Amino acid sequence: MAVAQEISSVGSEPDLRRVFDATQEGSAVLLFDEADALFGKRTKVNNGYDRYAKIEINYLLESIEGFGGLAILSANNRRGVGDACARRFHFVIRLPK
Repeated sequence: MAVAQEISSVGSEPDLRRVFDATQEGSAVLLFDEADALFGKRTKVNNGYDRYAKIEINYLLESIEGFGGLAILSANNRRGVGDACARRFHFVIRLPK
């Protein structure tokens, strides 16, 4: 089991690719907790950090789209998940509060 508290702790795109590849090869489940914070609605780019973060999120979205395994994204606020992410879902399961 691999755990990263923040996407930034996983590192670069090659590191993320290794995570996706290892998960798929090992028939493991990829879990993104609090996906509404990570894959939230996109905002205007105001500085270099925003630009870099947007590039990383785009890479993650593309990786999830091409991922052949099971990825679970949990969110407290479904409305907080951006459309670019939501259109990649095959199923949405709502749990009672």
